[in-house]
Amino acid sequence: MLRDRGTAFLWRVVLPALLVGSGTGLGAEVALQRPQVVSLKAGLFCPGAPEEIHQAPDTYKGERHMIPGLHEALVVETFRIPMEYGATLGVIVELAPWFDYFDATMVLEHPAMGSDGRTRQVAEIPLVSGAANVHAYGLNHAYEMLPGLWRLSGQSGGMTIYEVVFEVVHPDSVPELAGLCRKDLLSAVPVRRQAG
Repeated sequence: MLRDRGTAFLWRVVLPALLVGSGTGLGAEVALQRPQVVSLKAGLFCPGAPEEIHQAPDTYKGERHMIPGLHEALVVETFRIPMEYGATLGVIVELAPWFDYFDATMVLEHPAMGSDGRTRQVAEIPLVSGAANVHAYGLNHAYEMLPGLWRLSGQSGGMTIYEVVFEVVHPDSVPELAGLCRKDLLSAVPVRRQAG
């Protein structure tokens, strides 16, 4: 595994709330901590059905879904995500050549979820060069309908590779996005499960 051992620096872009249409006064923030990130798109995804389900013990349900063509499911670049079934927040990350993070984890921090009040979920999802790396999280269950700030980051070896803050809002707050991802969730039945 090729890993950069050089000095990390922080490249921080702060987008004012006005630019992302937020009426809350909260700014959406993208922090790319590693210079190897050459492109990052953040927004609303409307994915298809998962093909595989893998174990992910540090997530609320203990699993992560593998969805083919997820990089093509980005509907609109935005930091505001409608709080409705089927809406998925996520990023597409492109790395400079030769910088691979096979041990990367996707970390999601969110408002308290479920009876145990979980606020953090972690899943192992590598970031590799020469590919459209997608880290995403779908709002598919009632316990996930939580308004507020959701922080999505990719981490490796204790360092943050990218970080994006989304705001999940009532669909009435974003009428231009509301309903874009509505689908028959019963048709989104996974085909097979795999261990690990």
